[in-house]
Amino acid sequence: MIKESIATQLMRVVFFCYCLVAITVTAIHVFEEYRQTQVNISQELKSYETIFGPVLGKSMWHLDRERIKDVMNAMNLVPVIKGVKVNKVNEEKIFMAQGRVMNSNLETLLYQSNQVTVLGNQEELFYHEFPVIYEYAGVGHELAKVTLYSSSAAVLDRVKTGFVFLAINSIIKGVALWIIFYWFSNKIILYPLSQLSKTVKEINFQKLGEVEKIQATPKNNELRDLQLSFSGMVAELEKSKYEILDLNNNLVERVRIKTHQIEMEKQKVQEALNVKTNFLATMSHEIRTPLNGVIGMLTLLKSAKLDNENLNKVKLAKDSANTLMLLINDILDYSKIESGNLKLEKNAICLQDEVSSILDVNQILIDQKGLKLDVNLQNLDAFRVLGDSLRLGQIMNNLLSNAIKFTPEGTIKVACHLNDDQQDNSFCILSVDIQDSGIGIEPEYLTSLFKVFTQADSTTTRRFGGTGLGLAIVKDLCELMGGGVWVDSTPDKGSCFSFEVRFQKVLFQERLENNIDKKLIEALPSGRILLVEDNLINQEVAMEMLSNLSQQVSIAHNGQEALKALEDSSFDLILMDCHMPIMDGYEATQFIRNKAIVATGKDTPIPIIAMTANVMAGDMEKCLEAGMDDYLSKPVDVKALERKLRRHLK
Repeated sequence: MIKESIATQLMRVVFFCYCLVAITVTAIHVFEEYRQTQVNISQELKSYETIFGPVLGKSMWHLDRERIKDVMNAMNLVPVIKGVKVNKVNEEKIFMAQGRVMNSNLETLLYQSNQVTVLGNQEELFYHEFPVIYEYAGVGHELAKVTLYSSSAAVLDRVKTGFVFLAINSIIKGVALWIIFYWFSNKIILYPLSQLSKTVKEINFQKLGEVEKIQATPKNNELRDLQLSFSGMVAELEKSKYEILDLNNNLVERVRIKTHQIEMEKQKVQEALNVKTNFLATMSHEIRTPLNGVIGMLTLLKSAKLDNENLNKVKLAKDSANTLMLLINDILDYSKIESGNLKLEKNAICLQDEVSSILDVNQILIDQKGLKLDVNLQNLDAFRVLGDSLRLGQIMNNLLSNAIKFTPEGTIKVACHLNDDQQDNSFCILSVDIQDSGIGIEPEYLTSLFKVFTQADSTTTRRFGGTGLGLAIVKDLCELMGGGVWVDSTPDKGSCFSFEVRFQKVLFQERLENNIDKKLIEALPSGRILLVEDNLINQEVAMEMLSNLSQQVSIAHNGQEALKALEDSSFDLILMDCHMPIMDGYEATQFIRNKAIVATGKDTPIPIIAMTANVMAGDMEKCLEAGMDDYLSKPVDVKALERKLRRHLK
């Protein structure tokens, strides 16, 4: 059997190509006819120059506008002329026009019945322009330029009859050739391919063995080869099917095992995080409880009548206790930041006052070390802002503390600028540069300086101390406040730490302290306070503080004793510890609220302020959910205690 290729069979339908050629030739013919007609119309426009030019020249010379209009109307009666425009010599402004014309911007204008309409570029215009010359005394005077316009519509009017004939002829030839092509292709190619396509559609991965066998075409050509190859491919697929199923079963089992391992690892990580959180919460409470007593007693000793030597010893002890408290706060703050539980306050503050207060506190340390402080504050009092003054102070105090610590001698320069946020005018940017003349930092340590537990080198910790958390906390706080921190340093010459933070402006803020004389502030009212505290030292410290604030104090060692005290007496306020034996502060508070304070005889519940060493994320919320009204963290600051009493005592 002689093998006949598909290419040979397709030669039988080569007439199809004739259809394409016919259409192409027809299109070229129509295009050429259109172009030649346009050229002819352009020549016609040029011929009207000799007819209308002299008449327009005489009319323009005598400024006979009516005659000019008559001539233009006559020109517009010519079928190929769609518009006439007259421009005086050396003038761009149109002197007179009729029909469709173009202005200097090539926009199409319609002049009709003394009205002008801008048509844009709705219709393609072409034109012929000629000068209007009038001979007077043997001298030719150019008076104006006339532009005759014609359009593509005029060209199409002349060629449309031939175009329609050519189009019909091409369609008839194309349809006839398509019928012939379809008959041949259906018999030779389309039917075998349709059979092959039907078989392909029936293929199902689960039922490869049930696919109907393809009947190969009797002609020995490429299509037959394709059909035979497809039949062989189906057989190979059936064989590979079982291999894929085995592989898939193994893969599913591996994924199940891996998923189980990931879940176990995730559970271990979560357990480790819970252990860490519980450990920090426990250590915070256990350390802060005795530390509250230490700092409280040292504060009371400092106010006692001591000689200079003992007073200095008390001061050193209190400084050490405060340093220990700062270290604990750093660890807790970083834990809050790491877990995403640190919340920023939004209070109306004056940055001029806040920054000045921070600098005043650090001025003492700078003076003690014999350093100089150079301060440049610009625009800080332009407006109030909404922000967290405590966290701003934490950032600046950390950076100033480092500058003081690592500067043996010289000057510390602080520059602060407050500027509008260029992206949102309702916000502002505080930029701060703290430059020292200290030991500086080697370049290789700069990239890791803001990482956790990192200092410039191992000797830094031994010489100057520190946890390595301060700069990491500064970085995270700056980012939480919409800014960032960076450093520029030269060894043995000093460092410059710079940071930016973002605040929202307070446009209308009435500040009470600006309108009320401090001397006229009402004195703190005296009340009966129930102190619920199980630690004896903390009891003594709190009693001393409250006595100095002119308060009457009764003590309960746990929640159960507090309930008994409330049954026997009435109180104006309760200071409640949270962790106590027998009954803790949460349970006692809930019991008091549920009983609606029947024993007190008051219409409103007695205020309860938590006074606890629990300062982890969620501790304050837990106190408020239990029914407490406010929250004080240990070690208790006397001023903070006074503010709480002033708020809740009536």
